[in-house]
Amino acid sequence: MLGQTISNRVLEERWAYAELSSSRFSHTYRALVFGELFVSAGNGVPFEDLTESDRRTLSAAIEAHPGRRGLLPAIWEHPTFTCRPLSRDDLLRTLCVPGLDWDPLAKLASMQGPFADSHPRSALAKIPTSLSFVQAEPGIVLPDFDDGEHRAPLLLEGTLRALWFLRQNEPETAFLAWLPSTAQMAA
Repeated sequence: MLGQTISNRVLEERWAYAELSSSRFSHTYRALVFGELFVSAGNGVPFEDLTESDRRTLSAAIEAHPGRRGLLPAIWEHPTFTCRPLSRDDLLRTLCVPGLDWDPLAKLASMQGPFADSHPRSALAKIPTSLSFVQAEPGIVLPDFDDGEHRAPLLLEGTLRALWFLRQNEPETAFLAWLPSTAQMAA
């Protein structure tokens, strides 16, 4: 996927599809998506193998999702996204979404529990430390995010994956993320 460029519409479809197999988010799509798409996601069917009808369903679902409506406009501002590698330092400079109190990912990575079951740190604690991080889907990062109150790179999607990547502590390994094609991470 590295170097691949996709439209913002495909990005939102990929985001929704990834959440269908998420233990933290799949239940939030039950009223929006039915049957076969959940089975496909759960069985690891690649996004590229979905039908156009499936993809339209995913797009409609994420646009109707109450927890995503406020986040989607941030990607609609950018016509295309390119999959790029991010370093640990790049990730540690990002902010988390409003549902995680705009905390810097560095703070979130170092916080001590207990955490609510829906919190990404709670989900991370359930992943055995012996299990290697293998990234199946890139996160979404907006390097030039500025809503007038917060101005920093924003980790829009992929918090659990980013925390798992950071926990692995392999500095030579990159975290893959979809970034707006015209944007760069500041050094």
